[in-house]
Amino acid sequence: MAHGRLRVATAQFAVSADIARNARAMREQMRQARDLGAELVHFSEACLSGYAGAEFNTWNGFDWARLRSETDGLRELARELKLWLCFGTAHRARGSDKPHNSLYLADPNGTLRRRYDKRFCTRGDLRYYTPGTRFAVETVNGIKLGMLICYDFRFPEIYRAYYKRGVRLMLHSFHQSRETPNALMREVAPAHIMSRAAENFMYVSANNTSKRYQWFASRIHTPDGAIAAIAPRNRRAIVACTVDLAMDATFYDAVTANIRRAMDGALHTGDVERPPRRQRRR
Repeated sequence: MAHGRLRVATAQFAVSADIARNARAMREQMRQARDLGAELVHFSEACLSGYAGAEFNTWNGFDWARLRSETDGLRELARELKLWLCFGTAHRARGSDKPHNSLYLADPNGTLRRRYDKRFCTRGDLRYYTPGTRFAVETVNGIKLGMLICYDFRFPEIYRAYYKRGVRLMLHSFHQSRETPNALMREVAPAHIMSRAAENFMYVSANNTSKRYQWFASRIHTPDGAIAAIAPRNRRAIVACTVDLAMDATFYDAVTANIRRAMDGALHTGDVERPPRRQRRR
């Protein structure tokens, strides 16, 4: 397995419908990420565009020109700071009046290298967005990373599909915040994220908007599921962690020896004794 090393920062702020305001917060946190020694900074779902169905309820009158100009400005700052940049935005879908809910990945030259469109959209999402159909994988400093958005985390199959592609770092952007508390999801969401990291022996950078009633605070998990860095809840913050594949042997690993067997349909370990025909159960 090729070893790689990458300093990752994950950021949270209160996403709004104001594209320029969102961009200002992102620029500030990009500079903070650079100060933390980060080589890649990761932002939340719809952090630049705002999230349809939460911050606004129609695409009529949406300022696409402003979105383009602020996207270009962020790419230029990534080039200036020599940072990889991953952030959530809206991307116009071909042949539809509903855009994709997307993540863009720009390299330290400011070039857009990958786009991931949210595949698993909730019923609410489908009122505003067109689902995607493709994976997004990029290699940075010898580390294969993948991208996912929010509701995707409820489906372990999509993590397994990325595992098959050799992904060791997941950039998973969320917008899990509502105007009323959700006590159940405050327990379930962090548990799912931890499980996805541990069951796939994968680093996971999971961030969130820091709006009121945030379901979970942004965090980075190591491949054993442990939390390496976590932000305070409900306020703007940025945290960082070094992803180092040379450290794999230091993490508890109960899965990689048998993941492939399970994916191939062998849902047990070791050799199973086959009973005589007369003893077989119907």
